[in-house]
Amino acid sequence: MKVEIEIGKDGMIESEILDETGRIILTPKFGGYKKSGKYSFNIDSDILTSGSYIFKIKNPQGTVNKKFVVTK
Repeated sequence: MKVEIEIGKDGMIESEILDETGRIILTPKFGGYKKSGKYSFNIDSDILTSGSYIFKIKNPQGTVNKKFVVTK
């Protein structure tokens, strides 16, 4: 699964994939200090079972949650 994000301010980035109960399922390798700009990276959705998930990104501007569904 390809993820594209835009970071408006330089700083530390953290990302997590949560299940519907808020439990951390996966911590993608995208993170650390990033300069402002557009980024894309892949998440291996093959390791996720069918269901709804939340992709959470924390950056200097705040936290963004995006819901997505995996179907197999």
